[in-house]
Amino acid sequence: MRFHSFVAATLMTLATAPTIAAAQEPDWGAARQETLEHLQAMIRMNTVNPPGNELPVARYLDSTLKAAGIETHLFEPAPGRGALVARIKGNGSKKPVLIMGHMDVVGVERAHWSVDPFAAEIKDGYLYGRGAIDDKGMLAANLETMLLLKRNVIDKGGTLSRDVIFVANADEEQSGEWGMGWLIANHPELIRAEFALYEGGRVRIVGGKCFFDDTENTEKSLTNLGLPQVDLIQFHVWEDDWADDDRWRRAAVCPSDPPFLNHRGGRRDCRFGRTRTAQCLRA
Repeated sequence: MRFHSFVAATLMTLATAPTIAAAQEPDWGAARQETLEHLQAMIRMNTVNPPGNELPVARYLDSTLKAAGIETHLFEPAPGRGALVARIKGNGSKKPVLIMGHMDVVGVERAHWSVDPFAAEIKDGYLYGRGAIDDKGMLAANLETMLLLKRNVIDKGGTLSRDVIFVANADEEQSGEWGMGWLIANHPELIRAEFALYEGGRVRIVGGKCFFDDTENTEKSLTNLGLPQVDLIQFHVWEDDWADDDRWRRAAVCPSDPPFLNHRGGRRDCRFGRTRTAQCLRA
């Protein structure tokens, strides 16, 4: 798990220069193990959405943060749905930063799993479980960030230049009505921030070094393409460096009349890649 670069960057960004000397370097080995244990605990709570049932995860996060002396606000927007907002206060010289992750996960086709998707089993150095990447892994990293800021900066006499707001939301995999939509409508004062760090993009580590940092500044969305007079739509899907040698795959679609295609990024056509180009060809 390579969460520690995110944590370290957060610590350096948020701690003010006059008091940074008071901060203590974390024990990264212990932090790694603690993060892993929190992630396993959350994966073992089934939060497939629908129906979601994120409240047990929200309560787990709430109790963990409270035990560290961090201010929390726990909500139940609808029966069984959960939302948590926590805050470590800074000196106010800068506006708050918000770190966010969602507690719900997508469904599971158990026939395609070699392990129990909710057992959080470790095999050959990898942790397997629904939500390990999307998005409980980020929740665990954000949780550890909060704990390290409190222990290694605040409790050591250091100061943050801005408030750090932790948000664990629900319903990201569906409508968002009981997640960020609910928080914005009911408690905007708790989540106002200058900027937010959330899922999206990726960091690829090769040989222990950062190979590239892919930053996403907006979320993907469904696009309806109206293509009159076109009898064949051909997509070229580029697979990234670590995929198979056959890096171009083609998926031909013959649209019906009227010809419309709903395109969600070509993820069914390649293992890791993203759709780079689309060509519309007349037959």
